[in-house]
Amino acid sequence: MIKKKILHVSAIRWNSAIAEYVISSLRSQNLIGHDVKLVCLTDSPLSKRIEKHQIPFHGLASFGLSAILKAKKILDEYSPDVIVTYGGQETILFGLASAKKIPVVRVRGYSYTETNPLLQKMHDAGLPGVKRIVVPSHELKNQISQFSDIPVSAIQLGIDQEKFFFCPSKWESKRYIDLLIFGRIDPVKGHREFIEVFAHLKQFWKKYRTTDLPLRLKIIGEPANLSFVHLEKSAKDFNLSIGEDVVLVNERVAHIEELMSETTLGVVSSVGSEIICRVAQEFLMSGTPIAVSGVGSLDETLLDPSFGLSYRNLNPEQIALNVCKYLSEVSMESAEARAKRSEIASKYMNFQAMGKAWNSALSFE
Repeated sequence: MIKKKILHVSAIRWNSAIAEYVISSLRSQNLIGHDVKLVCLTDSPLSKRIEKHQIPFHGLASFGLSAILKAKKILDEYSPDVIVTYGGQETILFGLASAKKIPVVRVRGYSYTETNPLLQKMHDAGLPGVKRIVVPSHELKNQISQFSDIPVSAIQLGIDQEKFFFCPSKWESKRYIDLLIFGRIDPVKGHREFIEVFAHLKQFWKKYRTTDLPLRLKIIGEPANLSFVHLEKSAKDFNLSIGEDVVLVNERVAHIEELMSETTLGVVSSVGSEIICRVAQEFLMSGTPIAVSGVGSLDETLLDPSFGLSYRNLNPEQIALNVCKYLSEVSMESAEARAKRSEIASKYMNFQAMGKAWNSALSFE
């Protein structure tokens, strides 16, 4: 491997899936031996998070064209072999600052389906110096490849295997058959839709149950555009008991790997596009199989038969029956089976895997 100096440039102002992708890209490239540096907004959440990982960064107050002299100074001092950008502002600013002499890789993390020939021409013309586009999924790669002549590489998000791993003692001491939806409480995440599924599943479970442990749906997250009051009402509408059938928890979890390790089945119930599927990967790295709705790129996380199932395009009763049958199998899994799943997931999804994928994307020959 040829060691490269890689300058990442991001104007993200908040924590998001893309911010996570920035951090994982930097850490994965750094781990396998590249020299990396970040340019981001001064005092942004991204700057505070990356500082914890001891990766050097430079803060800018703005990424407008008025900052072009500062951008040129950064390039002169760091002399990168490649620039990785995450948004339009920074792509234009550093593309112009480098006078197109340094290859630029543009990361896109949101669904982009325009196929109009005029939009295609405008898309590529608006990316000065861009030699490659990197996206987190093959779904998005296929979308962009339809209207762009720039090469596109799909690189899945890397997960920290020191943070997400299987805890056998938690699985062996579990007291419930838990289906867990983990993450922010937002309509797009499909909590209410899955509560209906769970109501059907509870009825099917009478026939398919393989253990006497109590069954419940656990929802953990912080409200964002949807309150727990709405979820409580949805549960009551389907005659589900709050605190028994459906458990709602509004708090941060200190040891997520322990929570996920004791969970029987992780559920990713999103009804809107999921391009970066972090929570699905975190479940798998913790040894827990998943049931996914199949929107966006979710199905791409099912890289091994042991990883779980997709219920894409099924109605609530069909979903409930499929998930119930699968739940009856995985509820009886041994700790060894869970450890093996975690091991396989780590091979596909850790920082080393992401770093190797970046190596290929950074070759422009």
